[in-house]
Amino acid sequence: DSIFKISALTSVDAIDNAEVQGASLFGLSNVESEIEAHTMSKIRMDGAILENNSGDIYLTAKTDSKIHSNSDLLTVYLIGGSADSNAYSAVYADNLIEVQDTNIKANNVNIYAGKDSHDVSNVLETVADADITSISITPNFASPDSVMTTEEFNIIDIQGLSRIEAMQD
Repeated sequence: DSIFKISALTSVDAIDNAEVQGASLFGLSNVESEIEAHTMSKIRMDGAILENNSGDIYLTAKTDSKIHSNSDLLTVYLIGGSADSNAYSAVYADNLIEVQDTNIKANNVNIYAGKDSHDVSNVLETVADADITSISITPNFASPDSVMTTEEFNIIDIQGLSRIEAMQD
């Protein structure tokens, strides 16, 4: 059996490390780390004819991402202060297969948005880490804030006069 594959893959690896160290009588310290990734894996067919009489056809759109943000703050205040550490990581993954007025014929027709031809789903890793070490002989204010966002949209859109024929189950 032969295999006919059309695949779209988006892969993103991003790491941001922000670090601040400081010492003062009284102070305000702030560190921020931010990564935001908007991805699209897309296959678009309009008026195409795909035929594999001796095997299968795969149309796949998939996203893999590793998004890591890290903010690290070390402060030493004699009489107090304020310390803010903020980390924000986000991935917005769109996987889209659009078929318009297209004929597809094979033993098996497999159309996957959000996974590949080996049935492996999107791998979306998002990490946000905010750390503060604040030293003072009097009370001080420390505010770490970590926010992670992962949004995934997997869409298969078949329209018009499209025909999809599988000659097996």
